[in-house]
Amino acid sequence: MLTEIGQKKKILIVEDHPVARLGLTKVLSRENDFQIIGEAEDVNQALEIIEKITPDIIILDLSLKSSNGLEFQKYIKANRPDLNVLVVSMFDETIYAVRVLEAGAKGYLMKDAPVEDLIKAVQAVSSGRIYVSDNVKSKIMGNLSFRKTDENISSISSLSSREQQVFLMISRGWRTRQIAQKLGLSIKTIETYCSHIKDKLNLSNAAELLRYAVQWSIHDGKSETRETVNI
Repeated sequence: MLTEIGQKKKILIVEDHPVARLGLTKVLSRENDFQIIGEAEDVNQALEIIEKITPDIIILDLSLKSSNGLEFQKYIKANRPDLNVLVVSMFDETIYAVRVLEAGAKGYLMKDAPVEDLIKAVQAVSSGRIYVSDNVKSKIMGNLSFRKTDENISSISSLSSREQQVFLMISRGWRTRQIAQKLGLSIKTIETYCSHIKDKLNLSNAAELLRYAVQWSIHDGKSETRETVNI
């Protein structure tokens, strides 16, 4: 089901439960900044809508009719990295939130969250920012920030200006291809910067870099880092 396109943030809801779709549509349609441009109950329907109209944000459930929401997110990351995704699910956020962020989503919200949190999450993700609950923030902080925190904070300052720029873009949920396009560099060059960043921060792989960058973004980093980076 498609609606007329306006100047508002365009939202596609991918959810296989009609009552849940109706609830999301009613809540978000009341906001002046949002417009529901489509609803889908599975991946095939979602792809058909995306081919016709490019949404600013996809609200995605992990459990879909005849399809897997997490695999769909991985497909979006590989094929449509310009699309911002907010996962809204009943699955335990302490287990799945980090997984969906690593798969390329911009945010994770439990279905039993207050309506106010849904609005905040959609606003954040539609602007390209990462959104997770306070519980998930604490989990990420607990997993990463207490391991050589002072050493890693010092290491952030040791990154070159370009490396800091790439790191900050990663912390905001940008993918390698998006960073390369934004900076006018090749994907291979960005991958080289990421390799240097991992070495300097003593991080083992791309997944750990993403988790640490998200943690840094949540913690808000150092003010001098944000002043150095201009994107």
